[in-house]
Amino acid sequence: MIGHLYRYPHPMNPEKFLYVGQGPKRDRSHRSGRSAFGKRFRKQFPGIELPQPIREAVEVDSQLELNGLETVHMFQYHTWYGYGGMNYSLPGSKDYGNYSSAHRQALKDRMTKQRKNPAFVSKMLASFNEPGVRANRSKITKSRFLDPDYKTTIVAALRRAAEKPESKKAIVAALRRRNVIMNRTPEHAARGVAAMAKLREKPEFLSWVETHAPKLTHIRWHTNRGITKPDCRFCIEES
Repeated sequence: MIGHLYRYPHPMNPEKFLYVGQGPKRDRSHRSGRSAFGKRFRKQFPGIELPQPIREAVEVDSQLELNGLETVHMFQYHTWYGYGGMNYSLPGSKDYGNYSSAHRQALKDRMTKQRKNPAFVSKMLASFNEPGVRANRSKITKSRFLDPDYKTTIVAALRRAAEKPESKKAIVAALRRRNVIMNRTPEHAARGVAAMAKLREKPEFLSWVETHAPKLTHIRWHTNRGITKPDCRFCIEES
């Protein structure tokens, strides 16, 4: 098939280019201001006529190949908006999105299949629990949370996710499974006891407990059970 590529020179500097596109009859819509590029050009260069484009006919095997050539021209002639040009999207962006979605789905299916393989799971867990890997993962996590912007973004995302009903159900189910495992496995129980003992030694944790424990107790024993106590200040505030 024969494809048509065109590029518009910059109105102030003919050696530079503003926009790259494809199609044999797009100039009229650009020049009249009906297209997105035409509207942007009129807004950025009011009262200036759009220069005549440089056209090029190329022989390609498919529309996908023509999209690839247009992408090459966008970066070759610096018309991508990152260079100061007026191309704001890649040609065939919908196709790229479909390809990336299919690729993600293929990776997801492959991982689902691998997780059913006991040999793969055991190898992954062994690698995950290696001392060097655990230390590096902890180091990366701590460095990230030292950034206040990153921490704020993560906390906000977790709070939004926790408010969803399906998330609450999943959290409750996960906690129940975890409690079953910890109760049945002495190693997990001992690890949990040691972690809590270490946590109780921290002044900030004790301060947090003193501040939040009364409210959490009220939610557990009053709100969740639908009970109102006249001597509870939280019940009085809610009523």
